Amino acid sequence: MAGCELRASAEFVPLRKTMKFSSFTALLSLITLLFVAVPSSQAQRGSGAGNTPGSGDSRVSVLEQDDGTIVATDPTGTYLYADWNVYFASPFFMRNKMRCGQPFLLADQGQQTYGSKNDCAYSSTNPKSEYDPAVQKFSIPVVVHILMHTNGNGAISDAMVQSQIDILNEDFMALPGTNGSPGTDCQVEFYLATVDPNGNATTGITRTTNNNWYNDSGNYKSALYWNTNKYFNIYTNTASGYLGYAYMPQQGGVVGSSIDGVVCNWRAFGRNSPFGPPYNQGRTATHEAGHYLGLFHTFDNGCGTTSACYTSGDTVCDTNRESGPVYGCPGSSSSCSSADPFHNYMDYTDDLCMYEFTPEQARRLRCTVEYWRPNLFTSGGGSTLIFSDGFESGDYASGGWVTQNKKCRIHKKSAYSGSWGARLKRLTNVEKTFSTVGFSQVRVNYAGMVTNYTGNKKLLLQWFDGSSWVTVDNVQSSTYANHSVFLPAGAENNPNCSIRFKSKDKTKGTFASFDDVAVWGD
Repeated sequence: MAGCELRASAEFVPLRKTMKFSSFTALLSLITLLFVAVPSSQAQRGSGAGNTPGSGDSRVSVLEQDDGTIVATDPTGTYLYADWNVYFASPFFMRNKMRCGQPFLLADQGQQTYGSKNDCAYSSTNPKSEYDPAVQKFSIPVVVHILMHTNGNGAISDAMVQSQIDILNEDFMALPGTNGSPGTDCQVEFYLATVDPNGNATTGITRTTNNNWYNDSGNYKSALYWNTNKYFNIYTNTASGYLGYAYMPQQGGVVGSSIDGVVCNWRAFGRNSPFGPPYNQGRTATHEAGHYLGLFHTFDNGCGTTSACYTSGDTVCDTNRESGPVYGCPGSSSSCSSADPFHNYMDYTDDLCMYEFTPEQARRLRCTVEYWRPNLFTSGGGSTLIFSDGFESGDYASGGWVTQNKKCRIHKKSAYSGSWGARLKRLTNVEKTFSTVGFSQVRVNYAGMVTNYTGNKKLLLQWFDGSSWVTVDNVQSSTYANHSVFLPAGAENNPNCSIRFKSKDKTKGTFASFDDVAVWGD
């Protein structure tokens, strides 16, 4: 069987060196190794589960067996390792770039054609001053889903989970006295969720025992995820042999879907994790959170060009150009006629060798939070919920909305999340009045889309200034997209603050949809 024989090589650990076997047990192990029908990562590709990492050869797979040994397969052959530490030190791990399995999808072009998403699009960056960390702090709720094997592998304590949250904050906020202190304070903080999607108190940690899910196989994300628009979902398991992987929000069909989130190898999760050096100080989660917030590897797309550094390479100009990943922690390394940025969290060096995001990376990831993940965070601008409606009541009246006519409906096919969403047919509008007394920096988050609209017709979000309706945002996308907009100063401390959604195409067969409306204030 091509590609499935045991290879005698420097990286192969013979069975007799892993543990004592009887000849019969050894034979069974050999048969198991030769006839693993569908290795973990291949099973995901076939199932469409959306868990699949990596962008390389689909024949690469890594599976932990019940006895704790690791079976790894790539086009050169199949290899057996005594444990994860031996595997992570192997040529297989280096050759297949298993430090990170960032999946690659087509760019979400449909969501890059309006608003400030253009400033942090898949193929370009515009690091404007409005994305400077000094503007406001973003706080992101996290839920950690721990996936375990029946033999006990994969178990992580609450304290270890909290240590990983602490490391994320040390790195993203460059906290003094920590490994991340030399870096850029991005003013992005993470905290374990205290309220679950049903409104119940929670630790922000879930635990599930399932051997397939532990080996990163099956539909575990669709079974376990919390609303990915509102929670940063992290899963811990074997991560298909990678240290971790994540989708970027600028990739097609990611935001709001069950695949959204980060997967980390449980042995590399938290401070002084079971892995041991060099990947035991929690920088895998920092690296993957960087992808989750829109950052590329520093070496992605090769050297790029100095004259077009915002549209080539990693689309950030203040990270030195780099042709490929750097491992370990060298005294120096250079490519592309400059020193490699191997202390950057988005390279592949050892955990303690990483200590920075750059200022322009900070601006790109903050733009991503603001315009690709607007329902995910609370901030210094709009941090207290004033009003929200996901239309799950099935009617407008329950949420206090006033409809213009019968063309305003609640419809299952207009749902962005849950079972129901708001729909406006042709020319009509729906209005909501609420009090913002005691609040400043009033912000409206919502998801919106239009269907069969032509020309420059749009769904409008408007605010009543006391004498007329003022348009503050609009929707032209034919697929659901998240929006976040601050209302004018007149909306602050206002006992009768009114907003409305207005559809603006009178053509038969046209309608606008919106969902998950939330109003926030300070």
